[in-house]
Amino acid sequence: MARTVDYRKKTDKIKELIEELYNDLMEDKNATQANANKKIKVNDIDFDGCDLQTLANIQAKISRLIVEKSK
Repeated sequence: MARTVDYRKKTDKIKELIEELYNDLMEDKNATQANANKKIKVNDIDFDGCDLQTLANIQAKISRLIVEKSK
């Protein structure tokens, strides 16, 4: 006896999985954007735990921002 396969059910299941994956990706994207827009306070950063190269990079970025803003 031959097995019959209902492809409509299989495609519906795959479609549901794709929609679920899409929704999860959109939620992650929105959460990431919300975190990117969140401001960080300078008091919250532990500068004592940073190495010299990291501190130099931070100083260079701050210096560039100050020069740009002062123009």
